[in-house]
Amino acid sequence: MKRLLFAFIMLALLAQGACAEGKFNVGDSVWTKADTSLNVRKESGTSSPVIDTLIKGTVGTVVEGPVTKDGYVWWNISYDVGTIGWSAEDWLELAPSAGPQPPTDFSTWAEETISWAEERKDRRDWDGLCMRFVANAFEKVEGNEAGGNADDWAKKLYRFNQEPNGWQNAPRGAVIFFDSDNELVKGELNTHGHVGIYLGEERLTHAYGSVKESTIEEAINEAGVGRYLGWSYPSEEWKPKDAGKEMECLATALMSEASIGTNEERVAVAWTIFNRVDSPTFPNTVCEVVYQGGQYATNQEPTQEILDLATSLIGDRGTDPTGGATHFFSPISMPKEGKSTRVHDVGGGLHEVTGINEKVYFPSWTLTMEPAGDIPGVRPAYYMFYRVQAADHEVALAEEPDATESSSIDTSIILLFDASSSMADDDKIDNAKVAAKNSIATLGPKDEVALIVFYDCSQIIVEQPFTTDWSALAAMIDTIRPTGGTPLYAAKDFAQAYMDENARGGVRRIILLTDGIETCGGGPE
Repeated sequence: MKRLLFAFIMLALLAQGACAEGKFNVGDSVWTKADTSLNVRKESGTSSPVIDTLIKGTVGTVVEGPVTKDGYVWWNISYDVGTIGWSAEDWLELAPSAGPQPPTDFSTWAEETISWAEERKDRRDWDGLCMRFVANAFEKVEGNEAGGNADDWAKKLYRFNQEPNGWQNAPRGAVIFFDSDNELVKGELNTHGHVGIYLGEERLTHAYGSVKESTIEEAINEAGVGRYLGWSYPSEEWKPKDAGKEMECLATALMSEASIGTNEERVAVAWTIFNRVDSPTFPNTVCEVVYQGGQYATNQEPTQEILDLATSLIGDRGTDPTGGATHFFSPISMPKEGKSTRVHDVGGGLHEVTGINEKVYFPSWTLTMEPAGDIPGVRPAYYMFYRVQAADHEVALAEEPDATESSSIDTSIILLFDASSSMADDDKIDNAKVAAKNSIATLGPKDEVALIVFYDCSQIIVEQPFTTDWSALAAMIDTIRPTGGTPLYAAKDFAQAYMDENARGGVRRIILLTDGIETCGGGPE
């Protein structure tokens, strides 16, 4: 029998404000404002099937509503892209009469970007990396990861103009997006779309094989490039980095996380930030990584020694001693065997650690990541570093998968999420969402995850069946709101049954995110 591991996460956290009811009228023009994508459902209610997911900025017309159900106000929207369905009011707002709004100093920024791109005409450094070329051009830095592909950024950019042939009114320097036509390019399907920088007069500069200039029509006719999707201004994330500000953010994190650390420990902590900046899973600036959802402590003012170290690292990172680590924790600050574990994530179980006399609880995310191992100058009692595990790496505590199991999925994980009313207290629901997203950030290409949410004693819902689409999963996590009772035991039984019936991985885990209070009469048999 496969080993089913429950990672039990104890949380303590802010009440969610009640949404205003009926803020739209039938006939209003609205648009989506979800950070990633918005689920459109067949009927009102969180249990209704999802019929489409729409990018941020998708415009539609209210045709029916409001309906209050499952803690949300729902509106039936006829979206301009052709989808008609129900969406929650919290992720909608009245569409502005004006088009996309430019970033600060955009005209100057755009001309500098176009000059940078034109200087690299005919170069093949970005062959197959059209999104990276666009991001690099705006940042004026070669080689930085774009943090996603063209489709990802089309979903992220706000106030995305979707009018047919809208490029005719696009400003010089606008980002032009194309769909994929699913044709083979060099023997592979392009499923990520295409992107370029608009030059005016229906022309753009883009990386297709080499950096080149083309008309819009010529770009559409390239293999793998589909229809014109729309245009937007570039992301503020692509503005050239302020090295001074980056240094200050890094120094604050190093002081707060490693004030008593060795120089080697401080450098290793810094590299977790750099590796996140370089990863498509996290923001692409030091400051945004440091201040993302409480991921790093930022409560101490840096000393001159720390400022000097941060300045040196921003100027020249050197060699990564962690081998790609993006996470770390301090074993000495975790609960020990026999001690209270309340308000701590202890789902990783008890372990012996060099330099600590008692067994130490590890956080649950360590189960899905690979230890960086011994790092010179780093004391394991104070710092343990982890990286995303290699696709062929087996997680500790896992058993060999059956030969009959699908070879495409190694690990199946269920996020079992408590959305009962008690989670509205003391920021619990927000902390649970952060913990869930942290779990997603550690996953690899051979992992699948499902999201099951228990809202009340008789309301346990599979909000997201097993998937490898982390962006869709993150978007669904953002929609969770606390409501009724806490059926802990029933929810765990439900999750285990769902796992047995649907999981494809040989390694199977359930991660329970809850404040741990059963209120629906359940208990151990």
